Amino acid sequence: MISELKDDEIMDFLMTSDFESEYKPEELKYLLYKWRYFYRLLQGNSERFKSDATFEIEKLQQKLDFSENKEQVLLMQITDKQNIIDSLKNRKLTYKERFSGKIILKDEDNRI
Repeated sequence: MISELKDDEIMDFLMTSDFESEYKPEELKYLLYKWRYFYRLLQGNSERFKSDATFEIEKLQQKLDFSENKEQVLLMQITDKQNIIDSLKNRKLTYKERFSGKIILKDEDNRI
């Protein structure tokens, strides 16, 4: 009898059977319930896999966006520092700077 088979055997039977033999209505009803059960199980696993993959993709996209934004900020800081260095290259030091050994940045040197 079909109802005595294990789930794996029932699944194999459903996938390979031509249903040409004479089956009782109870057996066909049982097979239909089992088919619905397997379909729901596989559909649920598929949906879970899709949602997990979508979540992982979104998480990686957020990390990528954050990294790109951080890269842009760092490039702007490098450009600002390079501009300050370029403005100080050919500048003559004042007596105060020579005496203290420190370069004093003025607003015009520190502009963006």
